[in-house]
Amino acid sequence: DPAEVARKFKTYLDSLDPANPDTDPDLAEITALNDIGKVKKNDDQARMVVRLAIAIGGADGDFDEDEKAKASLIARELGLAPADFGL
Repeated sequence: DPAEVARKFKTYLDSLDPANPDTDPDLAEITALNDIGKVKKNDDQARMVVRLAIAIGGADGDFDEDEKAKASLIARELGLAPADFGL
């Protein structure tokens, strides 16, 4: 469900917010990649997750190098080639 993926993604982003005193970037990344890996066997869902990461990263009009690196990491975690997504 794309809406559920978007909600989870927002939860992970919120957990990485430096203004949040409970932020633990390492734990948040591990948790996110663990959940993301659950769709690895479904190519359509895996591609949707990467596209969603790209869309969220570029939502402010600036898909910067850090955001591209994270989207590339997600693609690789899902067994996909980042180049397939222009990364």
